[in-house]
Amino acid sequence: MEKNDHFVINPTFKRRIGYAIRYYIFMQLYYRRFTHYQHHRGRTCLSEGLAWLKGFHAKNINKKRDKSLNKRLIIEHSGHFFLVPLQVTDDFQIRIHSSFENIHQFIHHTLMSFANNANENDVLVFKHHPMDRGYTNYKPFITHECKRLNIDKRVFYGYELSLPELYPHCKGVVTVNSTVGMSALQHSVPTITLGKAIYDIPGLTSQHGLDRFWKKPCPVNKKLIHQLRYFMLNHTQLNGSFYGEYKKTCEQIGQRLLSLNSHSTAHTTVHNIDYQTKPLSVLASQAKPAA
Repeated sequence: MEKNDHFVINPTFKRRIGYAIRYYIFMQLYYRRFTHYQHHRGRTCLSEGLAWLKGFHAKNINKKRDKSLNKRLIIEHSGHFFLVPLQVTDDFQIRIHSSFENIHQFIHHTLMSFANNANENDVLVFKHHPMDRGYTNYKPFITHECKRLNIDKRVFYGYELSLPELYPHCKGVVTVNSTVGMSALQHSVPTITLGKAIYDIPGLTSQHGLDRFWKKPCPVNKKLIHQLRYFMLNHTQLNGSFYGEYKKTCEQIGQRLLSLNSHSTAHTTVHNIDYQTKPLSVLASQAKPAA
């Protein structure tokens, strides 16, 4: 992997608002040229704008409360809480790469399993996705389900929780296929995926089902996650952000494309690794970390 310049990713909310405004303005101006185009969210520009405003408001009003919840989890429930990072309601990873029809179904499934199988001194923490603040609010649904299952004292819901602070105290992570799962594995937090995920590999994630996970989460193979991370950084990832250092990011993309173009297009092997015939778990195990 090339040694890239250091990237400083500052808060990007205002920039993302600017991108969104420009996008919807041009979409309205030129929609007659693309009469069959359908946005994957299926909302009007007005509803999208209102959602962004609601998201900004939700971020501010929940910041102080969630800071308190963060401390409470560490002080009172260290080693006894499971984290459930919720994904965006319109996420194609839910629609295409899981058996769940929507996030509500995933939440229901998780709560049912937790109520029936988890230790009584363990608690469950749902974290709202930062890009979904203004679009959905699962708290009423979760509250209703928890009361029905008689676990309302053991389930928490937060928006602005700090994952790096919580990981050392977390008993496990339950996700469909969020990138939080990869992050949790790098922090050696036992993780289970309920959908298809690139990191759902024996030795990394628990393979024995959610009901068993609550009491017997499988430990993370540190060597394997290190190898998988090394493999992905060298062959599938770039260091950058379209919301932050987008110029440097675009430069890296151009350099990588030129580099790929210099290889023979007749072969699928790059650096002696065959992408086409070998599963990712094998590729990860063969990858050698840099000295």
